[in-house]
Amino acid sequence: MRRVSSQCLIRIERNRYSVPAQWANQAVSVRTTANRIRMVADGQIIADHPRHFGRDQLICDPWHYLPVLEKKPGRCVMERHL
Repeated sequence: MRRVSSQCLIRIERNRYSVPAQWANQAVSVRTTANRIRMVADGQIIADHPRHFGRDQLICDPWHYLPVLEKKPGRCVMERHL
């Protein structure tokens, strides 16, 4: 179990992976395989990313931030992380 940050990210092995905005500040289960990182909540996969073995990388799905962008047009949440 990991807590999703307010920026909709989970840190796994020194990398940050995005999670859909509705899961911000909530605990979700993380399942790792040799080549995938999956976040699970309510019995469903809510995020699925290729696993990265580098360090300090941001692995992001822009669709995860769509609800945030709809509320704050003209402002991109990801700007703070790039």
